[in-house]
Amino acid sequence: MNNLTIEGNHISLPWRIVKKFSGRRIELVETEEGILIKPGSDVIKEARGLLKGSHINSKSYLAQKEKDKELDRYIR
Repeated sequence: MNNLTIEGNHISLPWRIVKKFSGRRIELVETEEGILIKPGSDVIKEARGLLKGSHINSKSYLAQKEKDKELDRYIR
């Protein structure tokens, strides 16, 4: 078990923890036993498939964007 140091807004973590989570989002969850460090959720992975089965897809989106650009040209 390693002890951590909290100084102001900074927490010093053991190197193996830093190496494991380097570059990733983490969640700090306060529990009755103390603080739990968990990998943060990946919002991109969670959103994948969200629109599956809907009429929205990349082709229809790009087509709509082209129509919007044309309308903008007429307005200006």
